[in-house]
Amino acid sequence: MSAATRITIVPEGTLDDDVIRRLLAWAGCEADIRSLRERTVPGRDTRASGRDTIRLNIDRYHSASAHVPFLILVDLDMSYDCPPSLLDDWAVRQNPAAMFLFRVAVRAVESWLLADARGLGAYLSVSPGHFPPRPDELDDPKRELVGLARKSRS
Repeated sequence: MSAATRITIVPEGTLDDDVIRRLLAWAGCEADIRSLRERTVPGRDTRASGRDTIRLNIDRYHSASAHVPFLILVDLDMSYDCPPSLLDDWAVRQNPAAMFLFRVAVRAVESWLLADARGLGAYLSVSPGHFPPRPDELDDPKRELVGLARKSRS
């Protein structure tokens, strides 16, 4: 039996953390997943992720990826026109280390979920007809997702 690969995930938020874990499981990745969201500072309920913290520590994560895989996920939001603009602004390296995976959700992880109207609709017991046809064009996909959850019959 081989030991699981250790992967450090750096999600922007709690939902992102759950999505990354599900994607890794779906891909059949046998990993010892360590989320930086789980690391707290004694005496404070602060999380070691979030958009500003990720940006502030991007070079540290890149350096650490020489030893253990890092998977970072941030939302594009409305701050940038496209992922390359965010990557340039954050100075994410053109030739990142092999174990440094930086991914940008267009426009947000909630958009990804809303795009699966059939799957999420079944989970929420909400008709796929209630889902927006182009979730990446929404100004606030999180609000849309919460609205659909409120319609849930389960």
